[in-house]
Amino acid sequence: MIYTCLSHLSSLLNEYLDSYYETMENQAEVGAVRSFSTVEIPNKIILSLINMERETGIGKAVSYRSAGDNQVVQNATSWFFNLTFLMAAVFDEKRYVESLEKLATSVAFLQQNSTIRLQNNFRFTIEPITLNIQELSNLWGIMGGHHYPAFFGRIRLISFDSDQIDRVAARILQPDTQTTPNKE
Repeated sequence: MIYTCLSHLSSLLNEYLDSYYETMENQAEVGAVRSFSTVEIPNKIILSLINMERETGIGKAVSYRSAGDNQVVQNATSWFFNLTFLMAAVFDEKRYVESLEKLATSVAFLQQNSTIRLQNNFRFTIEPITLNIQELSNLWGIMGGHHYPAFFGRIRLISFDSDQIDRVAARILQPDTQTTPNKE
């Protein structure tokens, strides 16, 4: 689900940037942000996962579904996560102004499309987050020390569901109200 969300977001962002700048090249991709040699700088918007946090505001609901023939199937409880991601303009230093323009256009796209729907009717929301200077310094240090213009965001409520069946039980269709006399 993590890659599905980021790659779908990258695909939508590519469509938007291609129409905005009237080009037919991939201008955004999912990848790691790191220090690049001058030969391999991608000159693209890079979407990268920074962190996953468990969403604790949602109660634990046990999942039951009908299995036919008067049976009920219990699945494992879903886990919900929020993903912190980085959208960095990784461009050659000579193209710094272009990197700022592409980043601003990409942020405008996210602002206009803060709810993204996938094919399976799953949707997620995107919101901006702010990191303080120490958090930024630590993050860029971990990623190799090279700073790129960037936007930090959160993708809310990613669900991890298990298809594993925990239990199968008989469905109660009606209460048994008949009593048999006690023979003593």
